[in-house]
Amino acid sequence: MKSDITNFVLPFVPKAVFFDMDGVIFDSMPRHAKAWSQAMALEDLPFSEYQVYLQEGRTGSGTVTDVYLAHGRGVPTQDDIQRIYANKSRIFDSFGDPRDRIHPLSEKTAV
Repeated sequence: MKSDITNFVLPFVPKAVFFDMDGVIFDSMPRHAKAWSQAMALEDLPFSEYQVYLQEGRTGSGTVTDVYLAHGRGVPTQDDIQRIYANKSRIFDSFGDPRDRIHPLSEKTAV
């Protein structure tokens, strides 16, 4: 008698899982760049979209800390980090539904 634990633990077994970690389906980086730049401007911290791209892949906390240090403001408090990141998120969300920018998969790119 063969035991099939898969059916007991996970009745649905996907054949594949697709993660878009590099902007193939949706390139969100331009929106993140604008949002970070605008959020920092609210704090009187110049931070160009180009500079945002240089921080790509960093945590929000790391980004805020680097910008603070670069402008001689010392290490930001957790309140500073949370405020700036909340503003960045609000600005990012204000850009609207990103689904209009999703790149359709063609037969050549389909798995």
